[in-house]
Amino acid sequence: MEFFQHSSWHLYILTIISVAIFLTYGISRIHVSLSKYTIRTKKYRILQTFVAATYLPSIIVIWLQVVANKSLLRDIESDTLLIIDKARIATNFLLALWAVLRLIKFFEQQLLAGHFKTTNTDQNTINAASKMLRVIAYAIVAIFLLPFLGIQITGIVAFLSGSAIILGIAAQQILGNYFGGIVVLIDSNFKVGDWIFSPDRQIEGVVEYIGWRSTHLRSLDRKLVYVPNSIFSSIIVINGSRMTNREIKDTIHIRYADAPSVNNIVGEINAMLKTDPELDKSRRLAAFLSEFGDFAIVITFQAFTYTIDWHKYQDIQQRIRLAILDIIMKHNAEIVISPAMIAEKKRNTASHHLL
Repeated sequence: MEFFQHSSWHLYILTIISVAIFLTYGISRIHVSLSKYTIRTKKYRILQTFVAATYLPSIIVIWLQVVANKSLLRDIESDTLLIIDKARIATNFLLALWAVLRLIKFFEQQLLAGHFKTTNTDQNTINAASKMLRVIAYAIVAIFLLPFLGIQITGIVAFLSGSAIILGIAAQQILGNYFGGIVVLIDSNFKVGDWIFSPDRQIEGVVEYIGWRSTHLRSLDRKLVYVPNSIFSSIIVINGSRMTNREIKDTIHIRYADAPSVNNIVGEINAMLKTDPELDKSRRLAAFLSEFGDFAIVITFQAFTYTIDWHKYQDIQQRIRLAILDIIMKHNAEIVISPAMIAEKKRNTASHHLL
């Protein structure tokens, strides 16, 4: 009995350390076992994600309680103990923030990987939601932590309110980019992987990244283009990846000497377009005499492909145009090209955007 009385402090510390070791081992076993089970059965992903996110912060919290235990620090002065205790509590706040940030990150990764089949895995929505949640987590921890450290939030709010106008003027463009990024993510007018361009600006390419400040596009010549997000609120953006069809449209100029054959040429072109299996019959498929030009009779044809793939579209367009050339040549007609038409073609080519 005397031994226990003299060694009570040591036994208490030994008990605390033993409990910490037991909890550490238990959490580690749960983490490892649940991870293996989830990988093998594809079940309990939400629980496994939560355990994985909180695993390291929990271990640190357990041992922090051991290190900062008042019984272990009994020989330290009370003022120093008070500081240590405050530091322990502040560290707990920061560890809780770290755990929440890890949880948000891990859930974002799981959603983007498509592991939660019942959820919407739109990348823009997931990225926007995760960024918003991180901001909220920082704000909540700051609201609780700052008053605990003796920092008055009211003073900070007053300071921020007083300097908001100055900051707004000085960082107008930066703030515009960040708010533009929020609008881009919320509106979801385009997402990563979409091909977009603007007729208002020389902006064109495949979206590779949508950030808070800028959006990254990969241009057709493989250059990386950085576009400030504020621009998207003031320009027209065309999303080529969301088209339902690609249009084939052109004009042909036939000699007036071949006027007797024009009706047959138009009829055969129409028949060819309406029987082509790769053209959308629910859309307008037509060839017609559209104009009596100064130098020739103008025939216009229009069709829409089922595919929106650029390379396949080019193959179909080439095949359709060669078939039309065969029809014209079969009737011994000739195509007229005037100097004015050549100049117009050059202007159209220079301003053409790939659709």
